[in-house]
Order: sequence, then structure tokens, then C-alpha cells
Amino acid sequence: MWYEYLGLGMAASFGCCLFLLLLADCLKKHRKRQSLYMHRMPKKLNNMHFLSAMERGYQAAGSIRGMLIILRKKWEKGPERVRICAALDYLENSRYKDYETALGYLNDHTEEFDRFLKDLLEREIRRKRGLICSTDKKSRKGDTNEKK
Repeated sequence: MWYEYLGLGMAASFGCCLFLLLLADCLKKHRKRQSLYMHRMPKKLNNMHFLSAMERGYQAAGSIRGMLIILRKKWEKGPERVRICAALDYLENSRYKDYETALGYLNDHTEEFDRFLKDLLEREIRRKRGLICSTDKKSRKGDTNEKK
């Protein structure tokens, strides 16, 4: 008689263990993944080819997000791909979604690349505000002197 109770107890404990394993597996699958922009980026200096590809991508797409999508299609693997995907992930999933930080994931902190990113941000701001062309201070001073 006590054999029957022992068998029922073992079956119940086996059932509980199986249920807990299935629950843990389900929770593991549905757990939110860590965003790519939160991972450490590989250290790789960008080359001139990458810089020119960024320029062509921005001209073709007309926006920073479109440029990143074009670059992601072009680079199948490598550290550039990781950085491009992290920048796109930042634009899509972060709280702030600002272009300056997203482009910072692509930056190698050389003077030439910093200048290019600053120019790219200025073009994006002009595009958002609807300004067609920019003039620098020298050309504005020259225009006012010629009118007088």
C-alpha cells in the first residue's frame, strides 16, 4: 500500500520538475535581449573607403538612418558591420534616438572623420529644418560689402 503512495509522490515530483523546466525555458526565450549599442565595440580604425562609402550612402539615401541601412547591406561582416548595426540599434531602441550618439558608434576619433561627422550632422539639421544651402561667415560678409 505504501508503494502506491511512493509511486504517486515520485510521479508528482517528476511532473513538478518538468513544469518548472518548461517555465524556465519559456522565460529564457522571452527575456529581453541586450541592445547592440550597449556592447563594447571592436577597436578598428575606419579607412578612407568606409568614409567615402558613408558619403555616397548619405547622398543616395538622403538621411542618416537610410545611410546606415545602405552601409549595413554593403558590409556583410567585420567590425564595421558590428558598429553599423549598433548605430542602427541605437536609433531604433534607445531612449534618446539622437543622431550624434548614433554616429559616435562609427567614429574612430580622427580629425578627418570628426570633420565629416560634424558636416553630416549639419546637413541633417538643414534637411530637417528645410534649409537648402548654408553660407559661411566669409561669404555673408562679402555679400554685404558688395551691396553697399
